[in-house]
Amino acid sequence: MNTNFKTILVPTDFSEGSNVALEQGIVFAKLYNLEVLLLHVANLKNNSFALFSKKQPSKKDMINELTSRLKIISDEASQKSGVKINVMVEDGKEAKTIVRIADLFYSKYIIISYDKLSEAEKTTKISNLLDATDICRSQVITLNTNKVYEKINTIVLPLDITKESRQKVAHAVEFVKMFGSSIKLFSVLEGDDYQVNKLKSQTDSVAKFLSKSEIEYTTDLIKSKSSKDNIAHLLLEFVKENNGDMIIVMIHEDGESNNLSQYVIAHSEVPVVSVVARNIGSFTNF
Repeated sequence: MNTNFKTILVPTDFSEGSNVALEQGIVFAKLYNLEVLLLHVANLKNNSFALFSKKQPSKKDMINELTSRLKIISDEASQKSGVKINVMVEDGKEAKTIVRIADLFYSKYIIISYDKLSEAEKTTKISNLLDATDICRSQVITLNTNKVYEKINTIVLPLDITKESRQKVAHAVEFVKMFGSSIKLFSVLEGDDYQVNKLKSQTDSVAKFLSKSEIEYTTDLIKSKSSKDNIAHLLLEFVKENNGDMIIVMIHEDGESNNLSQYVIAHSEVPVVSVVARNIGSFTNF
């Protein structure tokens, strides 16, 4: 575990989903012995304060008001959990500000809820955040549920033929150590013989590594029934049928490769961890 990390960052818009994200953040903060940073990113140029007042409030007054609201939430949650929760209000563009604060305060995870948002809102926010995390050391955990996971029993780890795909394994292993989880390796067999054999080889390599590490796992190679089968749909169905508690997906520098990950993030009923692909040579050679 990287001992340089100091916080779990939880962005909030004061919604019910954000409250769930805070509770989930507290779970991780306890496990890693970290503090929680509760962040509200405000667009103060387009504020709603003026709607309820004849006088336009100053930026300082608006920040103070929002900070007071955060403090009420954090004080109650901190008293209940015993976890130290700091609060911050920042003015700026949401995604870029979240990533900047995560780096500034050494956040191990950014835990954010997209529950109750429309499909269009989810797509836009997810795309913006994933683009911004390209240079971020933090991993993003997204939620689309009102359930708080105190325990992660089953991690679903989808694999593809890219070398970067195996970078997710280290993160899965870390969760196994923290939660005592098992891992389900998931791959969809599609394409020509070369692609299928390469995927099988990739999966075998990861399986051998997990076995050597004495980690409980299963391997599931799913045959695509038709060319119209959507891998993201197959993955989400698999997670539901196998009572998965977490999915770990890869975010590539090539934006077009992230359509599957974005769909999974937007529609998953369990937490999704997004791992940003890094060019780190032979690190993933198991």
